[in-house]
Amino acid sequence: MSNKTLSILGIIAAVMIVLAALQARLARERMAPAASGSTYLIQGLDIAKVAKIVLGTGSNTVTLTRDQNNQFVITNKENYPATIREVNSLLNACLDIKVNAPITSNPDNHADLEVSEEKASKAAKFYDAQDNLITGILIGKSAGEGGGTYVRLANSNEVYQTSSSTWIRTNAADFFEKELLKVKEEDIVEVKVTAPDYAYTITNEAGKDPVLNPVPEGKKVRPAECKTVLSALANLNLTDVMKNLPSGELKFDRSYVCRVKNSTVYTIEIAKQDDKAYIRCGAEFTDTTPVMKENREESEEELKKKEEKLLARDAAETFTKKHSGWIYELSNWQMKNLTKDLKDLVEDIPAEKPAEEAKPETPEAPAAAPSTPPAEASPNQQ
Repeated sequence: MSNKTLSILGIIAAVMIVLAALQARLARERMAPAASGSTYLIQGLDIAKVAKIVLGTGSNTVTLTRDQNNQFVITNKENYPATIREVNSLLNACLDIKVNAPITSNPDNHADLEVSEEKASKAAKFYDAQDNLITGILIGKSAGEGGGTYVRLANSNEVYQTSSSTWIRTNAADFFEKELLKVKEEDIVEVKVTAPDYAYTITNEAGKDPVLNPVPEGKKVRPAECKTVLSALANLNLTDVMKNLPSGELKFDRSYVCRVKNSTVYTIEIAKQDDKAYIRCGAEFTDTTPVMKENREESEEELKKKEEKLLARDAAETFTKKHSGWIYELSNWQMKNLTKDLKDLVEDIPAEKPAEEAKPETPEAPAAAPSTPPAEASPNQQ
């Protein structure tokens, strides 16, 4: 090979090295925040590797941890399941944060911008299965006239200004399912309420007023109040959750039993303590007739009824399994609807007014004759 050929090959190799270096530099620049425009604060987070999420700072942190079923649970709430929807919403909110060029990289400025560990208003940190910090965000104060919020990565000193206001959920209550049960009033057949001082049944029939039993003597039903009892499960929302307490700490001496058209019976046990209300709940599918395949061609209507029955049975089993071993706290107004006192469902029957006695007719007196004034005496008679 001639010297000329070797020289050409050397030049080509040098060019290739320069091009490779340039390409690497461009790649690094694409990953870094641009001086103009904005880029994502968190880049390249592998969600599958996130085993723990810590929200907040200091002593007010909330921890979400993956369990053996690969689902996040709320460690602060005795490993109650976190809703997938809210966990995904948190992840998306963090990954969607866009920032402009860095404002500062001096740690001495973190406290003033409220992005320090002690002063951050919101924080979310992501850890792997070995409890190593993958990444995280610290959200500071509003950037003022420029808009947006000051933020920084938990493992970096650089502070950025976001393109828009930044907000994430960091309370434990934000991550459990608040809607415990949703039963439409028109699907309810009957509700039975029991308490230490009273018990009653309300029967529901479409197009008619609710039927209350018993109705105390001298009372009549207040249909609108009965309907508030029937609709108590329309939006049964919880405010807190805890594991079953040792026997005796809460006295579940009230119950609300609701039977719906598809043969499901929901049982809500209720305890009152101070100004709070607690419930335990479960469901039972009472139609024990087996679902059998007929030795003939079944109609679509028949198949649909069988499918609905199987779905209702599975739903009751799932509901009971999900809520077994848990106690839920309710708002007072919801508890009052579940355990409305019998006296509030009735009112007094108005007393009948006594018939007025007929007065005997008095004959009209004859009209008096008009009186004639005496004639004046004439002068001759005087």
